[in-house]
Amino acid sequence: MYNYCERKSSLLSAEPINVISNASFILVGLALLFVVKKDHQAVILSLMLVTIGIASALYHAFANILTGVLDVLSILLFASTYFFLVN
Repeated sequence: MYNYCERKSSLLSAEPINVISNASFILVGLALLFVVKKDHQAVILSLMLVTIGIASALYHAFANILTGVLDVLSILLFASTYFFLVN
């Protein structure tokens, strides 16, 4: 789990920029919720952006198998839902 270029230790502070940058997903997702209140599909995608931000922050903070799976699944679910809603 620690064998990729950015992570040099198992400490919580090993990837602080990655953890902090995930706040952008959370903030954009929450901001979009206020803008797209009546569009149910957009609300779903906005909530998924928040989920991506949380799951990715957890992965970059703790880097274990569970958080890695949550990170990947949140992105996969967003992409799949987006393509389903667009078509």
